[in-house]
Order: sequence, then C-alpha cells, then structure tokens
Amino acid sequence: ARENLFGTGREVRLKINHSALNKLYDLSYRNPYYTSDGISREVFVAKREVDATEVESADYLENTFSGGIRYRIPLTEYDAMTFSLSAEDIELGTTGDTPSEFVTFINAHPESTTLLFSSSVLRDTRDNIFFPSKGFLNSFKAEISVPGSDLEFYMLRARSVWYRGLGKRFTFGLNSKFGYGDGYGDLRELPFYKNFYAGGARSVRGFEGRSLGPRSKDPSKDALGGSKRIVFGGELKFPVPGMLDS
Repeated sequence: ARENLFGTGREVRLKINHSALNKLYDLSYRNPYYTSDGISREVFVAKREVDATEVESADYLENTFSGGIRYRIPLTEYDAMTFSLSAEDIELGTTGDTPSEFVTFINAHPESTTLLFSSSVLRDTRDNIFFPSKGFLNSFKAEISVPGSDLEFYMLRARSVWYRGLGKRFTFGLNSKFGYGDGYGDLRELPFYKNFYAGGARSVRGFEGRSLGPRSKDPSKDALGGSKRIVFGGELKFPVPGMLDS
C-alpha cells in the first residue's frame, strides 16, 4: 500500500492473496477526500482464479476479471454507507470430479458478463479493530445484478458482533451471520459460485472449511454450499498464561 500518494492524501493499494481455494490480485486507487464532506471514492480492478479442488467443497474452476467504482459516505462517528458499481467477466470450468449440480449450470453459463450494484450500511462502536474488548459491529449489504446482465440475481448479507469485558483479563463475544440469495428474471437460482458456506475457524469451529450445508446427490457427496445461511457463535478471549501484555 502507498498512502498519501505524492503528498495528496490519496492511496494506492495492491493486494495479493494466494490460498488453497483462490488466487486474488486486487489493485485500487482511493481518494479519501473526494468531497469536503469526507465522501471517499475508490476505483478498483481485480483478477481472481478459483480452484476448488484444493478444499473440502465440490470441485470447479473459475476465472474472474472485475473492475468498478466505490463510494463511502460517513454519516456519524460510528456510521457509514457505501455504494458500488462493478462489472464481472467470469469463465467457469469443470474437472473430472465436478458434481452434476454444478456441471448443469456451467454447461448453461460457461461465460458471463454481469453488472453489479451493491450498497451497505455499517455501524461500528468497537474500541479496537483487531482486539476489541467492548462495543459492537453491525453491517448489512445488498447486491443485485443489473437487469439485462447475462446472469440476473441478488444477495442479502447481514453480520453482527458484540463484545463485553469480564473483569480486566477476559472478553466475551457473540457473533452472527445471515445470508440469502436467489435468481430473478430467467435465472431461477443463485449462481453456485456465489453460494454461502459454513465450517472452519471463521464460521463454525471444529468442522472443515466450507464442509457444512447441502451435499451433492452424486456418490462423492461433495459440499455444495447454499443460497441461505444462518450462523451463530460465541467466544471467550483471555491472555496466554505467563505472557505479560499478550
């Protein structure tokens, strides 16, 4: 990341993420003071390659190139809204182990170009972004493909986390995630690559990542994800014994 570019206060960021599931390359240019009221504008382009053969869920291949523009509008010290418009060009592929449920969709839509509009609201009162001991974070996001796109669908997401200190050394937290999506127009289902998944350290601990939810009717019984998700969780955080200020 390069902040305060040429002394203008603007930012250029390059994000590279290689994981077992995907490779992501994301380049963005952000002007945090696009208006005197503190509205920011960000222009971004991204390339993502997905190889689901390396994870527990069903196998498929995806190559996506996207780009767009995003605005963030501060409302109060704790509240903000965002609006974005982006285009996605997606190529899908199969492997020898791709489940029949995905093969049907891929054969019907091997390549697509979709124009997406999204908006979100956020309220964040946490005292620390990385290690909060009190406060909460509530967010809601709606995304819809513009009518006339190759694939017409919509998605709704909500997230809430709450923290409270228990004495000087313990923090109790609750969290929840909600998701819903569906197709509209000629598309009668949410594209499978937009499905919600559960399982893993960031979702339901004790289960393999993306392993929970509907499974294929094929003998492999691969996890497919789904168009709906509800997850609740709780946690108790405390310092590592014997380590000061940990």
